Amino acid sequence: MSQAKSWYKHLPPVTPGAPFYFFLDPCAGLDRVRLSEERAAFFERTEKTKPFHYTWMTTKEYRARFGCLSFSCEQASELFRPVSVPLTDGTEVPGFLDNNPAHPIIYTKPDQAFRIPHRVLEAGRADVTGVVHSLAATVWFWRGVLSAGKEELTWPEGTGGPSTIERIRERCHVVGDDSQTSDLNAADPEIEALLRPERKRLETEMISAVRRVRHLIFEGA
Repeated sequence: MSQAKSWYKHLPPVTPGAPFYFFLDPCAGLDRVRLSEERAAFFERTEKTKPFHYTWMTTKEYRARFGCLSFSCEQASELFRPVSVPLTDGTEVPGFLDNNPAHPIIYTKPDQAFRIPHRVLEAGRADVTGVVHSLAATVWFWRGVLSAGKEELTWPEGTGGPSTIERIRERCHVVGDDSQTSDLNAADPEIEALLRPERKRLETEMISAVRRVRHLIFEGA
């Protein structure tokens, strides 16, 4: 999940972050094609399937790594691609490839969307910031955050407190003009070290959310 989207663009850079919801989806890892407002079709992704996103992987690989685990976040950008779906009689039906994780919905039938119950959403909630993404460790990212100055930046005491922001600010000043570096997307080692405790905290929170959902469904239902 940490690299599934460019979260450094879409999430608040610091706490409290934005809510993510983890849940189980029988169609996790499949391509979802919307045929109409109410109807969707699902297809296995194979080596012959055209990749949809830079995090693309086959259904087989997804299931091997994550099973039927899925997540949603309203801050996720949504991408759609026109496609044609072949029917059993050979005719083609137009639709839109929609693998977006913006909403906590699963399909129990092609024409039956099911919103995840509140009880499961609460169990599977984790509040996440843009720090979770690898590009949050770049100088150019923090220059943008610090220059915006829209609100006070807060940092959890348990992972460094306010001094972390000041140390990042000092590092951005010391490094100089990022345009002189060969790889703008390379993590700055000092910023990476400063972010590591908070990133670990966020990952731990997400793992805890997954475990709560697992316990609710398989043990506490």
